[in-house]
Amino acid sequence: MSNFIVQNFAGSDGAKWFIGVVEDRNDPLQMGRLRVRIHGAHVDDKSLIPTSELPWAMPVMPLTGGGVSGVGSTVDVMIGACVVGFWLDWPDCQMPAIWGTFPQIEGTPGAPGTLHQQGNRINDVIQNGSVGGAGTIVPTGEGPQWLRIARGELAKGVAEWKGSSHNPEVLKYGKDLGFTTDDSEHPWCSAFVRWCLKNAGADVTGITGLAKSSLTAPGLEPITEPVLGCVAVYTRGGYSKSSIYGHVGFWLKREGGIDTIISGNTGDRVAVSTESVNKCCGYRWPRGFPKS
Repeated sequence: MSNFIVQNFAGSDGAKWFIGVVEDRNDPLQMGRLRVRIHGAHVDDKSLIPTSELPWAMPVMPLTGGGVSGVGSTVDVMIGACVVGFWLDWPDCQMPAIWGTFPQIEGTPGAPGTLHQQGNRINDVIQNGSVGGAGTIVPTGEGPQWLRIARGELAKGVAEWKGSSHNPEVLKYGKDLGFTTDDSEHPWCSAFVRWCLKNAGADVTGITGLAKSSLTAPGLEPITEPVLGCVAVYTRGGYSKSSIYGHVGFWLKREGGIDTIISGNTGDRVAVSTESVNKCCGYRWPRGFPKS
């Protein structure tokens, strides 16, 4: 059920804004809506989230428009444009609205208009006054056994079943934590990490159903820089790093201040997603295992 019918005035219900890149402007309803790949919500990989599955974003028109059908200006935003907007239905995140565009920022090599390139350019300009200084780490190789296990679950397409039935492939992750047939729609990112580590022979003592439990688990040691397959813990949404709310997964790479991870309970499935380095609470590595 959408949260579009808010309980209070705008902002008091926790309105969240975003940036994204326009991928489709052919609105079948001819209302000027745009499909936008949103930074932090959708990955760049279109094989995982194709353009056709992105939600339509409603444009916020200027007061010089008539506000009724057929009266006023049209939406001229082009594919590849970087836009800024907010969620009408936070935290469901299925009803985005956009109110403006960022100018094209030159200076980063590669194809223009991708989510990470546009987002990282803006981030660099705002924070550093320049382009290209946010840092990149792109490891090679297969990584440790638990990462290969996680990738296997990703390839299987493990996802929740909505309704009264529950996917046993999801429930297996939390079996040791007391998950029941009614729990597959509860947060399970930490259970996924725990299951992968355990099946690789790592010590999972202290890893509970809370994402941030990995930060204090005795079987995991802190590391200062991420390595392929390490456990990466982030704070959730607009919460502070000291809050109990978070997300956890296995680290894959960093590009321009954005970490890419494999995690459970990302869009109700095992998926590849992105997190800002600024939201990272720490990286951990299973004790007794060589770092790949």
